[in-house]
Amino acid sequence: MSDDGRKESQNERADRNFGELLQELRVAQTGVQVLFAFLLTAPLQAGFTRLDRWDRFLLVVDIGALAVAAVCLIAPVPWHRALFRQHLKDQVVDAANQLAQVGLAFLGVGLTLSITLAVDLVTRRWLAITCGSALAVLAVMLWLVLPIMHRRRLPDPAGDPDADPVDERADRDRAG
Repeated sequence: MSDDGRKESQNERADRNFGELLQELRVAQTGVQVLFAFLLTAPLQAGFTRLDRWDRFLLVVDIGALAVAAVCLIAPVPWHRALFRQHLKDQVVDAANQLAQVGLAFLGVGLTLSITLAVDLVTRRWLAITCGSALAVLAVMLWLVLPIMHRRRLPDPAGDPDADPVDERADRDRAG
């Protein structure tokens, strides 16, 4: 039985975790691929010559960020293929998880830069920077801060499963 109460072997757990991770990556990969493809065609458009240095800089950095995101989000598949039947599923799942986290970080950067560039092309620069910054804050909050806050409220699986970590922290704060 695994740590979370499921009746599965270590290999079954690794298989399940890898399958769940791949399902999650499919969502992120589609977004990256569509946005990346669009940005790659931008320099071929007639209006590209009208971009100023700032817009060109944003476009180049944005394409770079989305390229890194795509590579990281696709990487778990070649990892799995290269290490197939080597009895290293746990290591593949751990590496895939880390690559997904890096890929999502670069996706956040790419989305932020894409919004900044798009808004800059149709309105004032200060509004573009404001919109890009607001999106970056939203992504950090929803993708990082809130999940971490929620995770901290969960009971410690290594400790007493019936303990309420919020109450325990409050007791420690009052005592100390």
